[in-house]
Amino acid sequence: MKTRTIILIFAAALTACTAGFEDLNKNPNQMEVGSVSPMSLLPNILYSGASGMVGQCYLLTNELMQYSVSSNSTDAYHRYMIPAGTVASAWNSLARWAASADHMATLCGDEAPKANFKAIALTMRAYYIQMLTDTFGDIPFSEAFQAMNGNVKPVFDSQRDIYLQLITDLETANNLYTSKFNFTDSQKAKDLLYGGDIMRWRRFTNSLLLRILIRVSECGDPEIDAQGRIRKMYEHQDEWPVFSSIADEAVMRFTGEDPNINPYGSYNDVWFSNNRRAGASLIDRMKELGDPRLPLWCNQQNGVWRGSISGGATREETGVAGASSFRKEILADYNSPYSLINYDEVLFIWAEAAYKGYIDGGSVLAGRFYSEAVEASIRHWSAVPGNTNPVSEAAITQFLAKVEWDGTFVQLMNQKYLALFWVAFESWAEYRRTGLPNLPIASTTKNDGILPRRLPYPVNTGATNPDNYAAAVNILRTRYKGADDMKTPVWWSKYRVDNNL
Repeated sequence: MKTRTIILIFAAALTACTAGFEDLNKNPNQMEVGSVSPMSLLPNILYSGASGMVGQCYLLTNELMQYSVSSNSTDAYHRYMIPAGTVASAWNSLARWAASADHMATLCGDEAPKANFKAIALTMRAYYIQMLTDTFGDIPFSEAFQAMNGNVKPVFDSQRDIYLQLITDLETANNLYTSKFNFTDSQKAKDLLYGGDIMRWRRFTNSLLLRILIRVSECGDPEIDAQGRIRKMYEHQDEWPVFSSIADEAVMRFTGEDPNINPYGSYNDVWFSNNRRAGASLIDRMKELGDPRLPLWCNQQNGVWRGSISGGATREETGVAGASSFRKEILADYNSPYSLINYDEVLFIWAEAAYKGYIDGGSVLAGRFYSEAVEASIRHWSAVPGNTNPVSEAAITQFLAKVEWDGTFVQLMNQKYLALFWVAFESWAEYRRTGLPNLPIASTTKNDGILPRRLPYPVNTGATNPDNYAAAVNILRTRYKGADDMKTPVWWSKYRVDNNL
């Protein structure tokens, strides 16, 4: 039990919160041995995080971003009524997974073979910490995971400083990877993501770095210099390799064999289909152009495609009863995969970088990357387990002609919105960063009709870490002109940048 105890203590130093985790965040692969090697922690870091984020995506992101609308009248995420338990679960879970990755990093050195292990650990810690700070804003980081050293009340770091450290960590990881060391068969088995393929891990690390850089690309911070770093990565891809095909994607491919199963696999079809229905913002965008991904994600209802209305105060107002349902055999079977980052996201970032002049090529290059991104997303979904009717080459060609690049950032982000379906909190983050796509906000939503800009800190944080919590709330009040609520922006958001907060 020693390893589990250490991980939970590390997490406690960050969370300072006692709320329990949801069932979907329980990990059947949790290690319970005493002395462990770094790689012994990796299955937990990968499986627990991926399976937990499937739940967060289904529960929270899909509702906020109008991909889905709850069929339960008491479940009002789409009206911005987010329970304290959901907030605590997101905070605790992300902190726990980051703590596991941090512990893995502390067990590693900078020399082979452990250099590769450390690079992986830094990558996974950055992956979880980015989601944590994107969700809450300022969080403990520099003093996090130090409960073993007696610090159970860590300071909250600014989101700007956290991003700078994540960039540094990922650049360090890129330089640590070495091909001089091959994983043993046992170590390959523990790597549930890439099976010990170091080059693919390195591409994941840099693709995550690219995601982080585009997130802060409009913040104008000269030390971070996000635009300059993006240009450097693009012009020197031999030094900074990113995803070059669908085969490189960071996808948790659940085997469907216990315990490595998608957490929704055990739920029956009726529950999955009836608990959430497809939102009009998703259906309307896709059916108008005959998007070939639509029949992969959703079922027609009474022979038609129809979405439910996000934000309605009653079931009748949302129209969920007659709305299209989601396909469990594609999205939530025992072996349905979960994506940390897909190839299409990298292509969309390159497209945006060209469009905005971060890299040379202008609208012509932006259009090329945009088309490649849309195609990559279709091919990704066409190949997922459970799909018995792959999208034909003719259908892909016809659709690409329908969505041919029109030279606008709105079109780019509309298609990125679709491609980020079922990918953690990413579409929510991109909406806050860019203000796109244009999502209709119903008058019956809470939070003063503002799609949440962040989640408030868990309720127990003020009791367990009062001084540092008070300091964090003071920053929300003085710098961001807000409070510890869902209306106050995060540092990199378009609202914060546009209003110079």
